[in-house]
Amino acid sequence: MDVILADNFARAAKENGVKKIIYLTGIIPEHEKLSRHLESRLEVEEILGSYGTPVTAIRSGLIVGPKGSSFPILSKLVKRLPVMLLPKWAQTPAQPTALPDVIQALDEAIRQEDLTGRIIEVGGPEVMAYRDMMKQTAELLGRNPKMFDLPVMTPKLSRLWVTLITGAPKIMVYPLIESLPHNMIVGGKYNIEGISIGKQTFREAAKKALDAEKGGKNGKKPRLELPNSPDDVRSVQRIVMPHGCDALWISRYYVQWIGRVGAPLLSTHIDDEGRCTVSFALFKKPLLEMTYSKVDSTEDRALYYITGGLLAKESENKKGRLEFRRIPGKEEAIVAIHDYLPSLPWFFYHYTQAKIHLLVMAAFRIHVKRLTKKEVFAGKKAKSQMEFPIANIGK
Repeated sequence: MDVILADNFARAAKENGVKKIIYLTGIIPEHEKLSRHLESRLEVEEILGSYGTPVTAIRSGLIVGPKGSSFPILSKLVKRLPVMLLPKWAQTPAQPTALPDVIQALDEAIRQEDLTGRIIEVGGPEVMAYRDMMKQTAELLGRNPKMFDLPVMTPKLSRLWVTLITGAPKIMVYPLIESLPHNMIVGGKYNIEGISIGKQTFREAAKKALDAEKGGKNGKKPRLELPNSPDDVRSVQRIVMPHGCDALWISRYYVQWIGRVGAPLLSTHIDDEGRCTVSFALFKKPLLEMTYSKVDSTEDRALYYITGGLLAKESENKKGRLEFRRIPGKEEAIVAIHDYLPSLPWFFYHYTQAKIHLLVMAAFRIHVKRLTKKEVFAGKKAKSQMEFPIANIGK
């Protein structure tokens, strides 16, 4: 999803003549195997700059402020746990940054033209372990939880109990916890004098954040009204792209591959206009009909609108679509379904068609990966997609 959002934003920036993009992200430790969260942050940074718009990346450690993600989770742990069993990651050194110092860095990145296209690391004036942050936060709250250090890392177990104790959604907690073993410290390479090292200590920033949180509770909390939305589907997968093949080729390969592996029960057809159908042997009407949109497609993106079939709500599927999108700078692609309205009741769809789709995509991912490792790609990569013919689908 981050790939799609970053790619959309970067394309729009280029088309609308945006002069520069300023991206607030996390510190990326060098020479370390990154967590999925930090890998994604780095990939987004690269994609944002892949269409020519200069990107200024401000990489910060844990941001200490009244809202956001990291600090509120930390403060809730301290508030709610009288006894804390701290895994090894609690000893990891970090450089927490006060929210005003981050805003100052953003302001300087806007004003100073010589910072355009550069990477700036931002941190506070202190390097400290997460354990020390918890201890200082507890003191500010007038609490004294008992802390016991454990000699194990346990990030997977930690994310479960952090989600349980804080009530924060796992989609937010899991990536953060997985990144905690990394040293999030400002290095010399991206240290910009007057910007990189903030002025506020962790204690000062934490006190202001906690005071702001208390002040916010005095007034009536605004209720978040979410718009009514149908039970639509969004599914995103990542696959390897064979060298020299474009998005349209891989999309057609996928459709024909389904027909080969699903035979004799399933069959597929692609006409001259790019309309694809997936049919079941026992039914006259196709299961799915998808129409290629030449207007919305490019060499790096093939888009198909879901225009009919037994598995789609034909009258309501106005925006349902399937897209194949090459990830800039990589021989990988995103295969995504957006805004698709299944004809099956949601409960049945969730436990039948949705599961089958995941299995099919997993099988296709393995299939394409194996093909790229075959002799034609080993040592002698294909120079064009014609060297990787669709006739090889079943082989």
